[in-house]
Amino acid sequence: PKIAVVGCGCSTATEPVAEISHYWNITHISFASALSSLSDRSRFRYYFRTTPSFANSAPAILGVLNNFNWKQLAFITQNNNLFLQ
Repeated sequence: PKIAVVGCGCSTATEPVAEISHYWNITHISFASALSSLSDRSRFRYYFRTTPSFANSAPAILGVLNNFNWKQLAFITQNNNLFLQ
């Protein structure tokens, strides 16, 4: 049988779970965690996600800006590891 952890939803909770899942050879799948550091395959060997990382979202955001000829964009964030990478 295959065993996997599905979740966590936020990157702050996902990171520690993804970091230890390899000790038990358990696949970890997240549906919403977008922290760019989670893309490090040497650190998170058993982690997979269904949403792109923030780094991979940048070209899409740039495309929306260019399409509508917008010159400015603002993000509201909090002082958290999630938004500092």
